[in-house]
Amino acid sequence: TEFAEMMGTKYALAVSSCSAALFLSLKALGLPRGARVMIPAFTFAAVPSSIVHADCEPVLCECGDNYRIDLNDFHAKLESVQAVIISHMRGHTSDMNAIMEACDARGIPVIEDAAQGIGVTYNGKPVGGLGTIGCFSFFADKTIPPGEGGYVTPRAPAIAEKLLYL
Repeated sequence: TEFAEMMGTKYALAVSSCSAALFLSLKALGLPRGARVMIPAFTFAAVPSSIVHADCEPVLCECGDNYRIDLNDFHAKLESVQAVIISHMRGHTSDMNAIMEACDARGIPVIEDAAQGIGVTYNGKPVGGLGTIGCFSFFADKTIPPGEGGYVTPRAPAIAEKLLYL
């Protein structure tokens, strides 16, 4: 409950790792086999691995010199994907307003990989609480390092319920 409140969401479910959170999030969205999921080219190996493990296909989006999503490439590829994962690598946050606006207009869910973004805010709101689902890590090299585990923070009750039964 405390973590959900800190992230600005109603739900927070403990999982074994952020990798598990990413995989379970993709499954909870009910994406079909082969669904294309856009990810930043600058991300951690667990992100494309979770997509492949969920029987989906990663689609790389270019990043700029500032490690953030290149919005021109993002918009060019958005029509061809069924979901988006945004990684807040090392606390670098892309233009979440533009990303959410474009995805919301097309009904495309956004999973936030906030493994390296606990405590980071975007326009005063915590990352991981901006998209459809947030995914967090507590591995030893993260912001809050108890040693292992993670959280997944779905915004919708229906997704929270699906996550409970996966």
